[in-house]
Amino acid sequence: MTPIDAEAAMVRAVEADQLLKNRLLVQALDAIRADLFDKIERTTWRQKGAREALYQQLVACSNFESQLRYHIENGKVAKSWLEQYRATQAMKRSRRKA
Repeated sequence: MTPIDAEAAMVRAVEADQLLKNRLLVQALDAIRADLFDKIERTTWRQKGAREALYQQLVACSNFESQLRYHIENGKVAKSWLEQYRATQAMKRSRRKA
């Protein structure tokens, strides 16, 4: 990882966090999930393919949120790495001056 990579990861983390806190996005995902569950409940036992397709759409919703959470966690790791990197660089500079 480079400092530029770390800073980019931190920016993505902020953006992902804003999306997960966006009321409209949360409401939209909740509505999509509710609709999918309703459709699953209305399928008959013979509609296995339809249920599978609906289930895959539920998984896609979860994966979307998981990706955003991944960027948030990755941003935390990047921030920690960058702080440690900067401290190490400062220590190296102070040794050179001494």
